[in-house]
This record gives sequence, C-alpha cells and structure tokens, in this order.
Amino acid sequence: MNYNWSKPFLVLIFGLVGIFSAIAQGPWTQQKNKAYVQLGFSTISGYTNIFGDPDYRTDRELTDNTLQLYGEYGLSNKTTVVAALPLKMQKSNGLHPDVNFIDALTAPAGSQTALGNTTLGVKHNLIKKKWLLTAQLMLKLNTTTYDVKTGIRSGYNTNSISPVLSFGRGFSNMFIQGYAAADFRGGGYSNGYRFGAEYGLKALKPLWVIGFLDLNQSFDNGDIQVPFYNSRTAFYVNNQEYLAYGLKFIGEINAKMGLTASYASAFSGNNVAKRAAISLALYYKL
Repeated sequence: MNYNWSKPFLVLIFGLVGIFSAIAQGPWTQQKNKAYVQLGFSTISGYTNIFGDPDYRTDRELTDNTLQLYGEYGLSNKTTVVAALPLKMQKSNGLHPDVNFIDALTAPAGSQTALGNTTLGVKHNLIKKKWLLTAQLMLKLNTTTYDVKTGIRSGYNTNSISPVLSFGRGFSNMFIQGYAAADFRGGGYSNGYRFGAEYGLKALKPLWVIGFLDLNQSFDNGDIQVPFYNSRTAFYVNNQEYLAYGLKFIGEINAKMGLTASYASAFSGNNVAKRAAISLALYYKL
C-alpha cells in the first residue's frame, strides 16, 4: 500500500483517548484532598474519508474539534472522583470533489458548538503496592445536541455506564499500565468493550515519551436508526470501532504544572474518521 505522508492514515479516537480518557482509566488515584485539573484541545479537520466495510466518504469536508476540561479529586488516598466536560466545535463545509450537485441525499453545510457527553466517575484502588489494581465506574451523560439540518451531532444520544479495571506500576524513569472496560449504552446503541496499554519512558528530566495501543470494539447488538443526514456525516453513529496506536508526550514545567500532546494512528476502524488527530493540553496539580 502506498503511504501518503501528507495525509496519514489516522483516526480520531472518540472520547479523546490520546490524552484525556487515558488519564481517567489509569490506576493511579489522587491523595486525599489533592486535585488534578487539565484543559485540553483536540482537533481533526478537513476530512471526508471514513473507516468502514468498505470504507466510505462523507458529502462534505468535516471538522471535529473538542475543548475539554478534565478534573480529579481525592476523597481519600484510595478513592478519587472524576469529571470531564467536553465542548464540541464541529462544522461541515465544502462539498467533496465527487459531489457535483446538491440533491436530497446531500447533507447541507453548517456548524455547531455544543456540549458533548459529560463524564462523571469514581475510581478506587483495590491493591496499592508496587503494582496497582483499580476499579472504576464511569457514567457518560446525554448532554449532547443534534442539528437536524446538517447531521452534526456532538455526542452519543444516550446515557452510558462503563465499569473499568486498570493496573499499572511506576518506576524511577518508566511506567506501564493497562485497562479493560465495558460500555453499556441505552437508546438502541450497541454495547462494546475496550482494552488499552501504555509504556512510558522518561527520555529527559522534564520529558516523558509514551507509546500506547487501544482497541474499541462493538458487540453490534444495537438497533438504533440514526437520522439520514447523521449517517451522511458519521458524527457519533452506532458501532464505532478502532484499533489504534500512537505517541504521547508529557513535558513537566515544574512539580505541579505541565504540557501534554498526543498523535494517534490506526490499523483499522469502523464509522470513524481517517484523518490526523492531534491533541494538546495543559495540566495543574492542586
């Protein structure tokens, strides 16, 4: 297969696995009365190609940006509450070159700024020794918006609950962690499962380099019929899947503050974008 480095074969990891949800799914908890806050931005723009069986394209060039506030607070040394508030900034503009006219099958252009699925959760250390084992329960709320004129959707049109089991261990200049999760959704959406693993190495005193793998798989047991224009944009439709890999970087400004960045690629997927995904964030420890 010819590889086009100007437009890599990449996938946006829905839920921002690259630098947002990976933190929530990690086994480490906050100390009692300590907090962690992060403001991040993720972007995927100018794409028309979608993973599928077979792959397909959208009518228009799409952009899906997310500004997300994420936080953790330690109720005790073993129990932490988690919250994430995503603001989606999406648009559908220029027609794909193969679309030569506008007819009843072509989704109109437009844009939308709206909340995505707000996340609330709790994580508790079951084992807190050299190796950590942590149980989590994450709830995603249906705080989303759908634009019927353009087919732009800011998140899944349902509530969902996800039990997660994560493990990990930190060393002086490296760490490893992994997780397994199940996603139970209402509203006729399919349930699914996820697995992920990370290996982090302190390359320089202030810089961590992290490689990750993530699998998101659907059980294909849903019967929801999404609106027609929504199917033309593929924004948060049913049975979204991916097998992704990538790199993350954490730059420590000082003991409390730092910057993170991620770059995600994919081996395969279903109903998700084939386009470069880049995320940046600033974090602070309270």
